[in-house]
Amino acid sequence: EAVWLQCGSHYSRQRHFEWQTLDSGKNPDNCSDIDLLTAAYSDAHFEAYLKRSIQMLLLHRQCTRFIWKNPMHGFRIGFIRKMFPDAQFVFIARNPAKVLRSQLEFERCYCKAHFIEDAQQWRRDNMRPRPPYYNTRRSWYYLFHGQLPNDMYGHQLWPRVWPRVQPEHQLIQRYLKQDKVACATAMGIVQHDRIVRQTLPRDNTLRVWHENVLRAPLQVLREIHAFLRLNATDEQRVQWLNREDFKDGQANPVRVQQSSEWEKGLSFGDETDEVYDILRPCFKHYEGRPTY
Repeated sequence: EAVWLQCGSHYSRQRHFEWQTLDSGKNPDNCSDIDLLTAAYSDAHFEAYLKRSIQMLLLHRQCTRFIWKNPMHGFRIGFIRKMFPDAQFVFIARNPAKVLRSQLEFERCYCKAHFIEDAQQWRRDNMRPRPPYYNTRRSWYYLFHGQLPNDMYGHQLWPRVWPRVQPEHQLIQRYLKQDKVACATAMGIVQHDRIVRQTLPRDNTLRVWHENVLRAPLQVLREIHAFLRLNATDEQRVQWLNREDFKDGQANPVRVQQSSEWEKGLSFGDETDEVYDILRPCFKHYEGRPTY
């Protein structure tokens, strides 16, 4: 994502973060699709920069193929296809409730690691027209409200931002103001899933379900290799899987059991019913998935 910060239309640019108008219909962030990069988008400087960066990486690694994993690319598929017409896409999906649990756990760990005890208060303090009064160079708050740790990581992690795409963005902000973080994150998952499914090409796309990876990792890997036209023996695939916590080509039993338990349903406290209602479009796709 650090490379994409050079793009003239990056999702962290020129945001209207004032807490009072965060979810207002008059807030420009809530009434545009500015972060949806289609084939119509053009940035000659960035396009040249991106291609040079990829060429340098391939040269350094002595490779001829570039693989790029980044969920944010879901909002850039049209632009990426324009730049790389032969690009192939592997769309990895999962039970949406499990995705939500993972996202919330990530935020919890991030807050703990950076000494944020009250996430909602901290979010309010950092979405004001001006930095908080205690924003001195000697305080943790200065580091967060300024450039660090975001620059260190290469992109904006906190306060978390979602792409400005209608209509979900305003609903996300509304949930945030109500301190319904699970609902806000669930809406972000729906937003991402909708855009990806609308913009992915019918050809040059392979859809992979995480649950199938746990059930039949070797078979899924065969399909991925076939899609990407990569030659490998099953022995080589098993060796690779062994390095990724798939001993002898099988998923870790602990992970399989955990996934099975979560299939029974997950609790998100007082927001549980509303969360599952928000995620209904994603569950529709999940329930219609091919299974092994």
